[in-house]
This record gives sequence, C-alpha cells and structure tokens, in this order.
Amino acid sequence: MGSIGNIKDILSVKIKARHDSYTDQFVRIFMTKMFMISALVMGVDFFNDRVSCIVPKTSNLGADFVHSACWIQGFYIYPEMAMRMKDSRYYGMPRDIIYDGMLENGVLCKTGPTLGQKCKPMQKTFYLQHQWMPFFIASLALMHYFPYLLFRIVNTDIISLKTSLKGEVSADSLVRNYFNYKINSKTKMRIRIFLNLVIKCFYITVCCVGFWLIDLLHNGNFKSYGPSWIRWTKYNNSASHDFQEMKHPKPGNVLLPPMGICEIAESYGDSTHSMINHNKFVCEISPNILYQYVLIMLWFLIVFSIIVSISGLIISLVGHLVTVTCFLNDGNPARAIYQILTFRECEYLEMIRRRNIPLFGDIVRMLLSNRSDCKCKGTFNFPPEKNLNQELLDYDHRKLEYRSRTQSFA
Repeated sequence: MGSIGNIKDILSVKIKARHDSYTDQFVRIFMTKMFMISALVMGVDFFNDRVSCIVPKTSNLGADFVHSACWIQGFYIYPEMAMRMKDSRYYGMPRDIIYDGMLENGVLCKTGPTLGQKCKPMQKTFYLQHQWMPFFIASLALMHYFPYLLFRIVNTDIISLKTSLKGEVSADSLVRNYFNYKINSKTKMRIRIFLNLVIKCFYITVCCVGFWLIDLLHNGNFKSYGPSWIRWTKYNNSASHDFQEMKHPKPGNVLLPPMGICEIAESYGDSTHSMINHNKFVCEISPNILYQYVLIMLWFLIVFSIIVSISGLIISLVGHLVTVTCFLNDGNPARAIYQILTFRECEYLEMIRRRNIPLFGDIVRMLLSNRSDCKCKGTFNFPPEKNLNQELLDYDHRKLEYRSRTQSFA
C-alpha cells in the first residue's frame, strides 16, 4: 500500500499558474514524473526479484552461487538464432546449447573441426541491463528537468514581473524597472529572447537524446520497438505466443530476452591437484519481462514528448510572428508604442495586459509620452481611458482570433 501511495503522490499535478509554457511543462513535469515512476517500479523489482538458472544435480557448483554469478556475469544469446524458430526452444538459443557455431551451409555445430569443415563461432550478444536499468531511468528524469533550471536563470525578469503583478504595483514603478534601458538594456533583452528559443531547442534535444540513449543501451533495438510491438499485436494468439509457430519473434524478446545463456568458469587447485571446467547454464531473467512493458510505455511517451517539444518551439516562433504582424503593422495609437519596443518588452506588455488591463493602459500612455524615439508622438489624439480600455478589449479579441488561425496553419 505504501508503494501505491507514493506513486499517487508522484502522479499528482497541482493546477496552478506556472512560468513556463504548457509544452515545456509536459516535458519537465509529466515526463519527469513518468520516468520517476518507471524507475520506482523497476527498483522494487530490482530489490525483490532474482534470476534463476537450471543447475543439474551433478554440478559441483551450488545453485545459489550460480544464480549470483550469472547475475553479475550477464547473459547472452546468438543473433544468428533470432529467426530460426524451428531450431530453438527459447529466443536466440539453439535446442542444444553445446552448439555454439554454424557451418557454411547453415547447419549448427560445436566449435572446432567438424567432419573436415570449419565450424564458425556464432556471435554473442550480452544483456546486463537488469543490473542498472532503474538507475538509468532515474537519471533520465533528472535530464528532462534540467532545461527548466536554465529557463529560470534566463527568465528572472519575467518571474519577477509576475510576482510584482500579484500585489499592488504602480505603472510608474513597472516602467522604471522593466522599460528602462539603463537598467534593462536592449542587448540583454534580445539575448533573453534568443536564449528562450535555445531552451526550446534544448527541450527537443533532451527528449531526442533520452530516446537515443535507450536505443544505444539496447543494441539499437529500441527505435523500432514501438512499430514492431504494434505489428505483433495484429497476429493471432497462436502466432503470437507459440514459439514453434511464430514467424517473427516477440518484440519484447528482441529488446530484452527473458531467457539467456550464462557461462561460468569453474576452477580450483591445491598442493596436490587442480581442476578447470567451463559450465553453460540456461537462465531466466524475470526482471526483463517487467522492463519490456515499462519500455513500451516509455517509447510512446518519449515519441509524443518529442512532438510536443517541437510544437512548443513552433508556437514560440509563431508568437513572435503574431507580434510583428499584429502589433507592428497596426496604426491604432493604442498599439503604436509596439513599433519602438523590443520583443521582450512586448512580452512584458502582453503579460501585464492579461492580468491588469487598466494598468496596461497606464503603462502604454507613459511609454507614448516618455519615449523620445516614438514616431507616433504628437501624431495621434490619444483616447480617454474608458475608450482606450474598450479598444484594448476589442483588439484582444481580434488578436486571439488571429493567433488561433496562425497556429492552426503552423
């Protein structure tokens, strides 16, 4: 019950206003939590489950020693046996494990001269993921959260502005602290805009790198795991589970075989004699079964997170495009100030407008009267506050419609 409670606590997400966008929140909150839950589930199995090997009674090795040694040594299969279902009992293993080679005509053999022909050893693919998988998945959770730490460093001004807007704040104070080039230079604001786009790209990179690392550590079989699993679900029950009738192996077995071969060198000696012997055991790796199901869930989630993070970058770029086309090309005096603002200052005004329209109107008036480089200065008869606020509301409605059409096109 304790584990279930911990998982529920990890899964819970508080609905509240956050500094970053929804696409970034998906990666740094939801994906981080899913990696943490996966690591927790794998960790419980890591400490409670074990591997088991077939140890004959005639063996001089104790069963407990074999199980522990094979857990450390790792297991292997033969890739050449992957599609030879008729010659196998388990995925990647011949019916008789003494056959570790293959003749030129494809007949299995034991390495060494066989009937005058050379028996070529088959390749061994080792699997040791059961030793470190929970820790690796937990590290991916940290990696997916890291871009947010950079986001907070880059966007200290936005975070500070949001905090200020929660309390009583004057338009004069905001103009002096956020629209003052002596305190907040144009270069600094442009760098922040650029770094925010870099962070969006960083989210994409983190998701792709996580996918690539899992694929690398699973011998390149993870990238095709999702499509292979979807195709496998279309087979009938017998073709899916009867090993002798299968035409294609289970995708989970290709990724992490639940059965493997373990080799242990047995040797000892004393003052009178010594002995060396090589042992092969067929072992089951039950943790791999759980890992197969966890990884198929993560495959779909990671692919979706890549799509979401790419969408976040596109939305951010479209947002700047909306600012250019919707604000800078509009002759209305309420928006004329945007012609002389940087993109960062436009973001400041947008945030203020969403939270406090009267305050937004006061700031626009102050900027129009104080900015010496405003070409519109003295050209417009600025409307009274009531009319200005109504214009802002009408413009807000038009802008939302424009943004919706632009984002749908993107």
